[in-house]
Amino acid sequence: MIKKLLFIYLLAMLYLFTNKASANIKQLDKIITKTTESFLIKNNYSGLQVVILEKEKLIFDKGFGYADIENKTQFTRNTVVALGSNAKVFTSIAIQQLQSRGYFQLDDQIENYLPYKVLKNSNVTIRQLLCHTSGLGDVYDSDEPSNANFSSLNTLITQMDKMPKIAGTGEQYEYNNGGYLLLAVLVEKLSQQSIGDFYRENIIAPLQLSNTYYLGDTFQPINMAKAYDDKDGQLILFTPEHENYAEYRIAHGAGGIGGSVLDYAKWHRAILQGKLVPLKNIEEMTQFCSLNNGTKTNYGLGMHTATFNNESYFYHGGASNGFGSDAVYFPKRDLTIAFAGNTWKNPNKYKKQLIKDVLTWLDNR
Repeated sequence: MIKKLLFIYLLAMLYLFTNKASANIKQLDKIITKTTESFLIKNNYSGLQVVILEKEKLIFDKGFGYADIENKTQFTRNTVVALGSNAKVFTSIAIQQLQSRGYFQLDDQIENYLPYKVLKNSNVTIRQLLCHTSGLGDVYDSDEPSNANFSSLNTLITQMDKMPKIAGTGEQYEYNNGGYLLLAVLVEKLSQQSIGDFYRENIIAPLQLSNTYYLGDTFQPINMAKAYDDKDGQLILFTPEHENYAEYRIAHGAGGIGGSVLDYAKWHRAILQGKLVPLKNIEEMTQFCSLNNGTKTNYGLGMHTATFNNESYFYHGGASNGFGSDAVYFPKRDLTIAFAGNTWKNPNKYKKQLIKDVLTWLDNR
């Protein structure tokens, strides 16, 4: 009889716990839906997907608005978006993997490995390229950036010869897409693989990512969202004719990856947990880089570090061809928040509100 009563009690407690957890998730859904729908309306934004992982558990995965306005296709967990500069995280990990295999040290000068004129006598190190402190001019920042779409990679790199230096080597932080192109070319030369193949073999496959792609290959995922720009209150397709269009083949190791937001959240967390390189590498990756005079920058080795209410988190975002994305990881909570959308607008205010909503919910559930 006592065993029967105990069993009934445990069932009742399980029922109450399950109901409470379900109610909490519904409350989170309500909060995020309100914030997101308000953002979409106020900013004439087509659509986006939000994913939240608490430890390995998926606690939120929802699409809002349209991945394709014309066909009324909604965002889903399988929708693919271009992830822009998040490719720099992949490239940084690729560099660290090759370092671990003994190919080089981060403080080696890159001219020892690549023969380009722009690097000769530059004293630029691999670390400085990772940190955006090389001082080199950024070919992606030229007055006619669309010309890059009609170049080979070698031609693009030789065009760097004509770019004036931004600053002395190691003297200034200046975000530099061209630096990550050089890093990716270094990966290709030493591994004897294309950057897409290196990503697939050393990052995508080990992390079992089923919906992540190198978009510089000659295909486009069939479930890829369309992207838009706001012109006088009307959303129009973001096409190769757009002044800010960047061909994925040329974006390369600086911005050539894409995937679903669910995969994005998974790999962001996995990388920062040391699933691909030792944790000592991740600790260095998430520390601010230093200039020659000892001043700290606001960037690590392919990763940003910031705080929210004095709580540290690691993040990287990307913007490419009408798509915008961001993922943040709070190590003390083992919490990952990721989102991506398909309208050419800065979603930073939305990101801050989303983080606030999620942390407030977690602290009060």
